[in-house]
Amino acid sequence: MTNKNGPFKDHLTLSIGGDLRVCHFNIEGISKSKCAVLSKIMNKERVDVIALQETHTLNDEDIGKREFIQGYLLLRAIHHKQYGVATYIKEDIDTRRIIFEDNQDATYWQPS
Repeated sequence: MTNKNGPFKDHLTLSIGGDLRVCHFNIEGISKSKCAVLSKIMNKERVDVIALQETHTLNDEDIGKREFIQGYLLLRAIHHKQYGVATYIKEDIDTRRIIFEDNQDATYWQPS
């Protein structure tokens, strides 16, 4: 049995190959021009997960207006006009959304 990420080792373990590349970055306010630069660098370096801090966005609509990072999906963002964080994952990584209620109304992502 296989999927886009590679063969399953058994019913609990999926072989995803080599390294998982993660970039953590203080963006100091996300913008179209910064997203364009990030797209080039992150795709060139083959980064799988991008964690941004200091996004300075008010809501999901606001972050969408400021652009997107080509080749990546926005998984989750916590908005604040002076702070804020956002996590992106490479589009070609299989994911599934697992939603459950807890005391913090969290959404969790897990490889499929």
